[in-house]
Formats: sequence, structure tokens, C-alpha cells
Amino acid sequence: ILTSGVMDEVVVNGETVLQGAPLTIRAFESTLGKPGAWLVAISLALFAFSTILGWEYYGEKALEYLTRSTSAAMFYRVVFSIIAFVGCISAFEIAWDIADILNALMIVPNAICMILLVGPLYKDMIDYEKKVKKSN
Repeated sequence: ILTSGVMDEVVVNGETVLQGAPLTIRAFESTLGKPGAWLVAISLALFAFSTILGWEYYGEKALEYLTRSTSAAMFYRVVFSIIAFVGCISAFEIAWDIADILNALMIVPNAICMILLVGPLYKDMIDYEKKVKKSN
């Protein structure tokens, strides 16, 4: 992006007019022509699609593990599809804000588990230190 000279074209009054994917497409297009723009656009679409499929599968398998049932999978697929559709038609910033909030909420169960495991971890650490002292 920097070496293609595109940054000089898209900065107006100190503000970047193009950002993200459009900026990358413009940079590739300036160097490789239309095939460069198509390369980035197709790569981006394939990456986005495979990411959606990967997260759906990951979430489905996690739900199956937590519920010990495969019947919840269809419900999850429907909810995931609705959320993915809403994410596609909503404003870019709103979709990212919601994704950031949901990712941050994953801290809660992890923090609870870490707090609950402090006692057993401390006990195991003491046992390990005793074994090391005995072997020396």
C-alpha cells in the first residue's frame, strides 16, 4: 500500500478517504491492473466465507459438547444464520462493536474457571515441590 503510491492519492486534507479492503484493492489495482483488484476481491470473499463457516462449525461443536446433544445443532444453525445475515446488512461499525462485545464476554467463564482452579493448582504445586525436594 505504501510503496504503490496509493496513499498519496487517497489522503485528502489529512484524512484517509479509503481504508481497509478498498484501499488494498486500489493498491493492487495500481500495480497489477484489473487482475490485481480481482485477486484481492476474490481472496477477501473466500476468506470471509471460510471464516463464517469455521466459526459456525466451531460454535456448533462447542454447543454439542456442552449440551451432550446433537439436537441443539439445528437451533444453533438457524440462530447463527440469522445473526450472520443481520451482520451482513447492518452498518460495518455496529457489526464490529457487537463482535467485540461478544468476544469480550468470553472472559467471564474463563475468569470464573481460573478463580475456581486456584486452590487445586496451589495444592498440585506444593505436591510437586515436595516431590522435587525428595528426589534431590
